[in-house]
Amino acid sequence: MSYIAVRSAAETALAAQPLGGRVELGPLPAPGGGAFALIRDPLGGGFTVIVGAGLSPPPRRPRHGEPAGHALYVSEKASVAPFHQALFGWRAALDANGSSDSVSSYRLFAEDAWSRRKVARLIEAGEAIRGREEYWAAPFAVHALDAARAAILSAGGSIISESRGLLVDGDPTGAALFLQPAA
Repeated sequence: MSYIAVRSAAETALAAQPLGGRVELGPLPAPGGGAFALIRDPLGGGFTVIVGAGLSPPPRRPRHGEPAGHALYVSEKASVAPFHQALFGWRAALDANGSSDSVSSYRLFAEDAWSRRKVARLIEAGEAIRGREEYWAAPFAVHALDAARAAILSAGGSIISESRGLLVDGDPTGAALFLQPAA
């Protein structure tokens, strides 16, 4: 699950509801101090807002086996982009080469007077790529997609989709795993 650092979990949870969001859990005290809440966007994509956990992105590019960012997979960008803009101030911009017949890829970014900072990718895709649900995913970096594909298949997994260098793997239990090339 993706975690989003906020100033107040209670205020963010309260603000999400009139925007079409649903608070599923919390706000509750976070281990080690602070608070968290599980919120679902208007399409049902779940994320956790958290205060006081000291979350920050790593200062370097991800290495093999490490988380490589965040992506929100949805059926309809127009149903969630305004929610995230109103709640977090994030804007969506089409990625260069960000559209195909079955997938549209956007960058979600935070903007202030000095900079634009990429927060996540917003992937608008049909069920054949995304599955039935709307969700946040944290892809993992791998050295080589070809080697990862071979390891997945030999371990009994299956490739659900391969798009723009991103593999989606259904393991033998049906869980999804997202992989992309390490930098």
